[in-house]
Amino acid sequence: MKVVVCGGGSLGLAYSGLLSKIVDTTLLVRREEQAKAIKKRGVQVVLDGKKQKYKIDSEYRPEVALSKVDLAIAVVKYPHTEGLISSLSPHLKDSTVFLSLQTGPRPLEDYRVAFSGVPVAGGVSYLGATRLDDSTVEIGSNFRTVVGLDGIDSKVSTRLGDLLTELSTGDHLYFDTSDDIKSVIWEKMVVACSQNAISGLTGSTFGTLRSHEALHPIIAELLKEVRAAAATDGVHLDESQLKRVLDNWASLPQHKASLYRDLDAGLLTEVEALNGTVAHLGRIHGFATPINSLLNEMVHLAENS
Repeated sequence: MKVVVCGGGSLGLAYSGLLSKIVDTTLLVRREEQAKAIKKRGVQVVLDGKKQKYKIDSEYRPEVALSKVDLAIAVVKYPHTEGLISSLSPHLKDSTVFLSLQTGPRPLEDYRVAFSGVPVAGGVSYLGATRLDDSTVEIGSNFRTVVGLDGIDSKVSTRLGDLLTELSTGDHLYFDTSDDIKSVIWEKMVVACSQNAISGLTGSTFGTLRSHEALHPIIAELLKEVRAAAATDGVHLDESQLKRVLDNWASLPQHKASLYRDLDAGLLTEVEALNGTVAHLGRIHGFATPINSLLNEMVHLAENS
């Protein structure tokens, strides 16, 4: 079995390193410089202060990386989705299962449109990771990934399930499956839309957001917009979502959203896949999204500055 992980960011480094202990793994990156660094030094994963080195192959040429691949996993950030589609399209074979673990419903839709004839599955990653340099990543304690077996041919679904069983034999990563991946994606969207932009723009920890009670009614209104957007995608979210958000903030009181690090580093963020998606669906289907729209535009202003 051969797996290609697409994306040289934090999740790309983390997944490629951890998967390399189980299967033949190649990390596909955009820059030749990074590919050479990983080939020379390997991927180094820091967990609980301890560093583990994984010797893996890394490529910047899609035509080489995608040769005889069983599973391709996309973990690039949303702004790089279009570029990944462009680079993979001439080389992706219909014998390869393509798995998107990117944030929100839009990347999955984009890939399914672009890669017609190729089985495209959706998933959600709960792996927390911070890239320290081109070949080093620090990861958290949640190693769960949920992969949808719906939306693809039954034979491919069975094959994908077998692949995931094989990939769940390592020390850390484990894969759950779902027959309703859209719901799983939107459930994560609830939390991400509520915290990423606000934490990123203000530099506040989740504990600070939770303790600032004047913020809670605003989040409740934001969640009404998210629920309305999810409904247009056929997903019903009940009214308990605010509690889910507050509970998440309570469990990670010292944590800041990765969007904060992106803005601090002068990088593009994933806001368009989060609050931007809610605003986009509101425009299409005719419902108001003032809070998500405002957060989306504020983050874009911060990116441009």
